[in-house]
Amino acid sequence: MPWSWGQGAYSSSSSRRDRLEFGLIPALGYDKEPAAKTLYAEILSDPASFIELLKLVYHPSTRTDREEPSESSKAAAEIAHRVLMRCKRVPGMREDGTVDEAAFSDFVEEARKLAAEAGRAKVFDSELGEMLAHAPAGADGIWPFQAARDLLDRPELETARKGLATGLFNKRGMVSKSFAEGGGQERELAALYHGQAQALHQSHPLLAAALDRLGRDYEAYARGEDIEAKLRQEG
Repeated sequence: MPWSWGQGAYSSSSSRRDRLEFGLIPALGYDKEPAAKTLYAEILSDPASFIELLKLVYHPSTRTDREEPSESSKAAAEIAHRVLMRCKRVPGMREDGTVDEAAFSDFVEEARKLAAEAGRAKVFDSELGEMLAHAPAGADGIWPFQAARDLLDRPELETARKGLATGLFNKRGMVSKSFAEGGGQERELAALYHGQAQALHQSHPLLAAALDRLGRDYEAYARGEDIEAKLRQEG
């Protein structure tokens, strides 16, 4: 059955969380089905609901108790974590893959405020960065779109830039190589990220620096893959 918030879903934080826990259950097998699109579209259109999702997974930074969570809480946290990990959309994304940048910015600012109030500011910024690994390019062809560039270049959002690097790394997925193949794939990725950084050096230097770091990481991986390939061939 397709997932939906239903009427009255936003009446209170507790009712939102109750509906979220029940609503997430069908999402487990829906990665490529319309229900998944509905799930993410609704979560990413309501900042308070996204923060409730984070609260299922992460403890507040100010937590002092060590109370053991219930089995139902553990199950809900596991499902919520899997939903977050599979999110390949950004707030404000339209059906055609473009982004309503005003809606994106409004969502982020409200969600960051709510996350801070809930003691989850840092984890929200990290999750936001990981989501933005799936952001489209802007109308000018430069990646990512303008509002995301501006956000990721803010000095206080270093955690989001680190999350972006993590998201881009994870986005690659499983890697398949031939027996004698070295680091060619990694060098291609290094060139991609250095190229993206070059386009942003003047306008968004902090974001450019983060992409350059990722490019250098892939250059190091490439050298390691070259060595591994040579060792395999030498037997």
